[in-house]
Amino acid sequence: MALDKPLVSEVVIGLGSIPLARYGTPGTHELAEALEPFVPEYDAILMANHGVVTYGDSLCQAYMKMETVEHFAQITLVTHILGRQEALGNEELDKLLVVRSRYQGIRSSAARPLSMVDDSAPSARKRMPSSPR
Repeated sequence: MALDKPLVSEVVIGLGSIPLARYGTPGTHELAEALEPFVPEYDAILMANHGVVTYGDSLCQAYMKMETVEHFAQITLVTHILGRQEALGNEELDKLLVVRSRYQGIRSSAARPLSMVDDSAPSARKRMPSSPR
């Protein structure tokens, strides 16, 4: 199960979205190659059949991002089991992006959540605004 639906405002503001990287054998270049396309775009990456990797400007930032991912994974699982996943709509996401731009210390290169992606655009991914690093 991927963690790419905008279900929780905290995740949209702090991480944008969390992509799923393909499987790569541990200790090989396969794993690095699977992660490489996501590193410039995201602050947290779910690795197929492995776990999650997060990173930030400090160990504390990376840790807090991991805490957010773990909390979001629990919410995603429970809402999936209950059949009650309700993703935030584009209007709500637009408001959250405005809020995100006001927060000091939000330093994320994360792309917008998937429901914000315009599939008709030449580039299927729109970038979330972020504060300068």
